[in-house]
Amino acid sequence: MAMTLTARLVMVLGTASGSGKSTIAMALCRMFSEQGFRVSPFKAINISLNSIVTRDGSEIARAQWLQALAAGIMPEGRMNPYLIKYEGRCKGQLIENGKSLGSMTYKQISGHLDLHGKEQIRSAIDYLSRHFDVIVIEGSGSPAEINRESEDYANTFILNEYFPEAIIASDIEFGGVFAALYGTYLLTENNDSIKWFVINRMRGNPSVLRKGSDILENLTNMKLLGVIPRIENILLPGEDGNDYAKSRYFGSDVCIIRYPMMENLSEVDPLPVFGINYFYLDRANDSLIKSARLIILPGSKDVPEDLKFLKESGIEKLIQERAKIGVKILGICGGYQILGKEISLKDTRRKEEIALEGLGLLETKFAYSTEKKLENLIFGLTSEIKDKSTKTEGYEIHYGDVVENSDTPLFETSRGKEGSMNHSGNIFGTNIHGCLENTDFLNFIMGTDIQKSYAKELDREIKRISTIIIESMEISKLNLKAS
Repeated sequence: MAMTLTARLVMVLGTASGSGKSTIAMALCRMFSEQGFRVSPFKAINISLNSIVTRDGSEIARAQWLQALAAGIMPEGRMNPYLIKYEGRCKGQLIENGKSLGSMTYKQISGHLDLHGKEQIRSAIDYLSRHFDVIVIEGSGSPAEINRESEDYANTFILNEYFPEAIIASDIEFGGVFAALYGTYLLTENNDSIKWFVINRMRGNPSVLRKGSDILENLTNMKLLGVIPRIENILLPGEDGNDYAKSRYFGSDVCIIRYPMMENLSEVDPLPVFGINYFYLDRANDSLIKSARLIILPGSKDVPEDLKFLKESGIEKLIQERAKIGVKILGICGGYQILGKEISLKDTRRKEEIALEGLGLLETKFAYSTEKKLENLIFGLTSEIKDKSTKTEGYEIHYGDVVENSDTPLFETSRGKEGSMNHSGNIFGTNIHGCLENTDFLNFIMGTDIQKSYAKELDREIKRISTIIIESMEISKLNLKAS
């Protein structure tokens, strides 16, 4: 029996990961909002290394943050009750209702979800239903994973519990689009909830799909909602590592050091929006790194391992050489720690404190605490760097705290000074994620003269992509009218 809610639930499923669920859900959030509805995004469980801290102090997946922006509302923790950040070695960090429960084995994560998952997901949906008219629910992966239906809380549980009106999307570039749609429909529990299907990333004339669509409609309870064309040069933030697998552009101005445990890959999102090219470096390549005017060391979910990688791979030596000749280098969060002098942490195996030597490019020391720091803040360049600086919103997610810092502060924040700049003015470190969204800072380290606001440019891109998607669908079939 379906749970009774006051809000209407519209769910976006996919035949596989990467089928376009996140972007289609974003477009629906924008559309319903423009129609006058109070609309909220929702994803029960997201598996991603890209997260953000909301104003209510919750850590959620960046995809739900983007969907909330599209809906014109502030993101909050209940929009993504579970976030799993994989750490390798069959372990991951489980975040429940915006707060980290710490590192667990996959078996421990599964056990915790078995005990608490349904209750927390119900609580989040119930709350959102009381505050919004429409909830756009994004599924996870495919709802047809028949080997794990009993633990599929992001798809099967919601379909059986709430009977949402579901749309299933399939990427035609994967091949076998009708087989994927039909097979997923047949293998999904409670497939009566799947009312529509969408074919995504179509090149050429969609009329060639009509015969197949008609046959599929006759075989199932689904109707074709639309054929979405392949959209070129999408500049939206990505959801997970698959969206950041390759260099955005090769042989360019910014080098991103890609160590094995890199996280918060979304730091680079503003760069292509402002026409700044970047490439990844994951091995010692002297000729390639020489093309970069800026080197970025991003976040890390295992700083000791990534520091070891830099030293053993020879990349540390290349960074040191570039630093000596004045090339600008920026460390963000874990990268900030790596650029410092020392990192103190506990060796859990030996139960003793150890001190790791960083690259020593900043006069900063760090110490790890047991509590994860989550903070949303407003920041801008310090007056020592720029008389008047634009203030933008950023966030901190880290365990390592600064315990000693004799460098020049980099940012003025809503809680005081933050970050480091060396005395030569070419090495920078900060715990603030989203720092490159501040165009004053980006201009300062890149020597550019960008006058645009990243927030406004992102909203334009949300509108552009949403418009293409919505205009490709027969939205009247959803039969949703504002009261």
